[in-house]
Amino acid sequence: MNGLEFTAQMVATVAWPIVVLVLLLVFRRWITATVSGATAGARIKRIKLGPVEAEFEEKAADAARSVAGALAENASPPPVDGPVPTFFADLIPLAALSPRDAIRMAFAHVRRALVQVYPQLADVGEDGLPDAVRELARRGLVKPGIADAVTRLRELAGLAAGPAEAVDARYALQYLTLAEGAIHAVLRAAPAREPGPDRWRGTYDGRFPIELSIQRRDGGQFTGLMRYPDPGPATTTRVQGEARDGVLTWRETAYITRGGREIDLRGRYEARISGDELTGSWYQGEREVAGFVMTAAEPG
Repeated sequence: MNGLEFTAQMVATVAWPIVVLVLLLVFRRWITATVSGATAGARIKRIKLGPVEAEFEEKAADAARSVAGALAENASPPPVDGPVPTFFADLIPLAALSPRDAIRMAFAHVRRALVQVYPQLADVGEDGLPDAVRELARRGLVKPGIADAVTRLRELAGLAAGPAEAVDARYALQYLTLAEGAIHAVLRAAPAREPGPDRWRGTYDGRFPIELSIQRRDGGQFTGLMRYPDPGPATTTRVQGEARDGVLTWRETAYITRGGREIDLRGRYEARISGDELTGSWYQGEREVAGFVMTAAEPG
């Protein structure tokens, strides 16, 4: 792959909003020349943006280089286990030092956004993601534009994995812009949840039945109850938890009814949603005690 091939693929990403492409095309030469000059230590005296002409004195250029240096020293890439980032400024230094790594990380965050909105994609790898998203689009669960964008981004990431000299910081910065736009599109397309509790039923440790009812949501937080019907009479506890990036984490805070099963209130449940299935484990501190599998149940 060469730079021309990568650029051609970038321009072929027709699913993006026209304003993004206009910005990239109109300001590309200026951005490239300005960044290259600043990196080489050149002093910016005068720049032109179409009909608009702006003059920067030497002190302004020095200040710009200082800001860029400060960003490079203090920025750190967005964590892979935190909230999905919607702004990639902290990836800019990585794009300058290792363009391919910046592209790879940006696509990883696009995948995280998709999993957050469409948990059924949690077990799909990056290579299989375009086909899986297109299948969701065929079923009417994903907008076709998002499926096209994910396909294009994956193609670009694959091209960027070629020879290191073929991809430089300019292409990485353009890719960050597109990936950032994709994340916004995915998160804004999140389907509204129907009001009412979520019900889950399954088996703990392969031995006895358990039930989870999410009765109230407030953003990513939720409250509800756990029910242990066997041995009878049923035991019920109050729970408080959090839903984030397709993962549910909750703790039992108190008994509602004491029945035939004693409950240790010091542990926590943690599980990942994949379609209609909730799979996870119960932990004491950091020790995994036993696993469980639950499936979505009808309200009632």
